[in-house]
Formats: sequence, C-alpha cells, structure tokens
Amino acid sequence: MGIEQQHNTDYNIPGITKGGAEPKPMPPVEPTEQPIKKAVPIIETYAGDMAQAIGADEGAAIKQVLAEEKKREIEEAATSPRSPQNKLYIMVGIGLVIAALIFIIISVVHSSKPQTVPVTPTQTHAVIYTETNKEINITNLSKEKIAAAILKEKTTAAIAPETVENIFFTKTIGESAQVLSTAKFFESIESTISPALLRSLGSNFMLGVYNLEDARNSVKTTQNPDKHFFIILPVTSRDSAVYGIGTWETTMLDDLFLLWGIDVSGTHAALFHTEWKDEIVKNLNARTLRDTDGSIILLYTFTNDGSVIITDNADTLEEILNRLRAQKVDSSTPLPN
Repeated sequence: MGIEQQHNTDYNIPGITKGGAEPKPMPPVEPTEQPIKKAVPIIETYAGDMAQAIGADEGAAIKQVLAEEKKREIEEAATSPRSPQNKLYIMVGIGLVIAALIFIIISVVHSSKPQTVPVTPTQTHAVIYTETNKEINITNLSKEKIAAAILKEKTTAAIAPETVENIFFTKTIGESAQVLSTAKFFESIESTISPALLRSLGSNFMLGVYNLEDARNSVKTTQNPDKHFFIILPVTSRDSAVYGIGTWETTMLDDLFLLWGIDVSGTHAALFHTEWKDEIVKNLNARTLRDTDGSIILLYTFTNDGSVIITDNADTLEEILNRLRAQKVDSSTPLPN
C-alpha cells in the first residue's frame, strides 16, 4: 500500500482520485482535423513542370523559326531585282550593253568606208634602174580612174630631165597593200590581152615615164611634152609571146589610149583600124603604129634578153635599151631609197 500511496502522491492522473474513489469519466477529446496530403498535388506539380518545359521548348522553337524567316526575308530582299542595290546594278548593266552595241555599230560603219592604207613595198623591183618611184593604189578604182591617175602622174609629176620614174601599182587587201603582178594589172584595166599571152609573161612588169628633155637646155614645166610612157614585159616563153602579142595588136590601142592620153578623137579615130608595120627602130626589129602624119603612136620590140618593150617614142626605146644593157637586166634591181 505504501507504494501505491506514494505513487498516487507522485502522479495526479486525471480520473483517478486519491483514496481509491471511482474515477470520474474523462471529457471527450475532440480530434483535431489535420489536412491530408494527397498524391494528386504531386502529379499536378510534375505535369506543370512538364508543361513549363514544353512551353519553354516551343518558345525557343518559335523564336528560331522567326529568326530563320527574318533571315530568309533579308536574303530575298538582297536578291530581289526590286531592291535599290540590284536596281542600280541592272541599270548599269543595261547601260554597258547599250554602249557596247553603239561601239559595234560605229565600228561596222567605219570599217565599211574605203580607207587608204599606207604601204612601203619590200618586194617591189624595177626592171631597170630608175631615179624615182611612184606608187598608185588602185583599190576600188575603175579602169577610167586608173587611167586618169596614170596620166596625171605623167603630166604633173616633177620628173627631172633625162631621168626615169617607175610607177608601180598596189591594191589593198585586208589591212595591207600588195603590189600588182603583170596579170593583175592588165585585169584591173580590163585589158583585151589574151590569157595565153599572159601565161608567157613574167609577173614583174614595169610601167614608167622617161623625160627625154635635154638637161642642158631644159625649161622645167609640169606638163612637159617630152615625157613618154613605156612598158617592159618580161617574157618566159618567147614563141608564145610573139604569137600572143601579134594577136593583141588589133586591140592594143583600145587598152592603152586612155592610160597614155593618146588622142583618138576626130580623124584620129581611124587609128583603131590602121595596120601595124614592120620596121627597124634603133637597130631592132619592131612593129609600129603610125598616125597619118607619120608620127609614132605605139611601137613594140623584143630585146635580146627576152623582154618586150612597148612605148610611143623611138628615143625612149633607145634609153630603155641602154639601161638594160648597162645593168644586164636580171629583174632584181631593188627600188632606190
């Protein structure tokens, strides 16, 4: 008992009275409501986090798409012909094309105009020694204009007394001028000379003017009646040349009267029907065509070296023969500078 009393004394427990009395009923204790934590909020938080993450990714993707779209728009604007920069390039390009077309048109028109091309012949050789040389370019000239140019040179050129001038002919081909051969020259003046005769002649012919005026008693004038034409034709086949030139006699005057200024008007027209005659001129057999007064109109002869000389004066023939003998004609005498 002592122990219980001591126990009861030490502990005052509600509902239990001292001395063993019945305990009083304890007042009911009302339970305190505690919020119950459910799993739903945990699920909702996870879903929200996912939504936030997805939303963040979609935002980044949208931003990337917008950035790429803006970049594409910038590139399209840069390549568009409507952009100010490209409009400038297009206008400059069109201007250059127009300028090129204008240049081409001007070049074509300019090149279509006849041009005189200066030429310094390096392959031209006079058949005999000459004191002077004259080039006549006959590009696009008719036979009448060629004849006029030749006759003008004879009548106006300042050829010193007792000297010879060599006249050579060129034709512009492309950008250079070429010296005419025998065949090309007669073709240019529309000569009636036969192809057979041309084949018997060499290519290096010579047309010249001799002023036989005596230098000691000369009266220098531009139109000197003592100036005379001559032609030297190198022969490659004498027999063919003899026959060919005999055939050419009947029309030789037709080919040369314009070139040499032979008067065929009025009563002189009968010269076209006058017969050629055999004569000895300067100790050579020659064929001559004379006027009614006996003056020589044309003559030709074969030289011992195998050339044909055609001229209108016996003294001119003698001078050409002397020059041929002096240098032993080899058709390679260069033009003097």
